[in-house]
Amino acid sequence: MVRGSYRARYLDLGVRVTAPCHDGERLVLPVADPGIAPRHVALVADCCCRGSPARLLTITRATLAQLPEAKGLSPRAARWIEERVADGTWEVRIPTRRTNVGRVTAYAWFEVETKTGRLVGRTEDGLHGSLADPETWPDLSPDDLDPSQWNPHASDAFRAAASQQPFTMWFQGITAYTMGSVQGAFDWRNSPGFRSADPEEFKRFVQANALDHAAAWWADVASAAGGQLAENFWSGVCLNFALQSGALGLRSDGCARKWAEDLCNRGRKAVRSAGEDIPAEAASDLLEKEFGEEHAELIQMVAEQGFSDLAEDLKEQWKDGVNKGIPCEKLRAPRPR
Repeated sequence: MVRGSYRARYLDLGVRVTAPCHDGERLVLPVADPGIAPRHVALVADCCCRGSPARLLTITRATLAQLPEAKGLSPRAARWIEERVADGTWEVRIPTRRTNVGRVTAYAWFEVETKTGRLVGRTEDGLHGSLADPETWPDLSPDDLDPSQWNPHASDAFRAAASQQPFTMWFQGITAYTMGSVQGAFDWRNSPGFRSADPEEFKRFVQANALDHAAAWWADVASAAGGQLAENFWSGVCLNFALQSGALGLRSDGCARKWAEDLCNRGRKAVRSAGEDIPAEAASDLLEKEFGEEHAELIQMVAEQGFSDLAEDLKEQWKDGVNKGIPCEKLRAPRPR
């Protein structure tokens, strides 16, 4: 009789999850898993379902008979599309197959107003859709880090992605100023003495608050991507500011001053980080290396807008800052009331 111990080894179980008109997905289940906890599997819709490639239909009042080609479209969704094109001023662009929207496959379409080009996205539930499924976000968190202690904006992956998106940051500058303008207009009625103020004061108030909002958004959110994108962000802010100023009939260097103050603060922080004993020449070289290009662009923009006094202040900014301590506050625009 042979004495000993024996251990059987069981392999993990492989399961293939399939559904009509979707690419299958292989799921591996450990044998130790009792199979009680649910598992979510996202399947990608197949664009060549049942041998017929998906197409994009253009539905108008004249081509409404093609709508049944959108296989599986719910009667309610079909009714909404019929109502949209009924008066002949709209057309609908819809695929002939469902597509992935977050975790589910569903129909979604664009409604286009033919005279203006206005575009409205709509989903099968009658709403307008938004992709906010955490499973579709990249997993940037280190496996051995407590999630509550992880700052995604400080991760290498976030910085790398953000540094490649100057257009996105420029656009964020435009939208940040727009949001600040709306908020400023709403806050105006809470401002002391607003009942006796004139329209000019209202315009100045909105612009000042919009710039404050944009600066706060940069400091609290966007700057986490790295200061190398500041020029893109402030270019967007000041473009929006210039367009608004032209529409309102105002002439102001407010945005240039807000940008200059932010640039000055970043320069001051860089010099301080280099140490209290840094020689003046080394500090000048540091400022030129880190911020010289942005500084030159800002001066050029200010000069082209005709604000010669501010342009001269900016030209002397680094020299005075190295010798006397960078006086960022003097660049600040006076606030209305």
